[in-house]
Amino acid sequence: MSEEILEFDLKTYNTLAAGHQRLLPVIRNCRKAKLNSCDLTEKSCDIVASALQSSNSTLTDLDFSYNNLGDSGVELLCARTEESNL
Repeated sequence: MSEEILEFDLKTYNTLAAGHQRLLPVIRNCRKAKLNSCDLTEKSCDIVASALQSSNSTLTDLDFSYNNLGDSGVELLCARTEESNL
């Protein structure tokens, strides 16, 4: 079993966009994920939605503000979370 993280702030990791993509699955083990102002894109929405679909996700607070998710990214995230009843 993975250890639960209370808060994950993606900005605290000094990585390029590719590094951010590798860190996103961490959110399935945290209660609060701060992903704001991290230059996330539609691809990020797909990765986050996949992580959220995990049956053991404990996430209750997700901040995506100030990113370039685009309409299609937000629609994808909404559709994937509805499928999982999140």
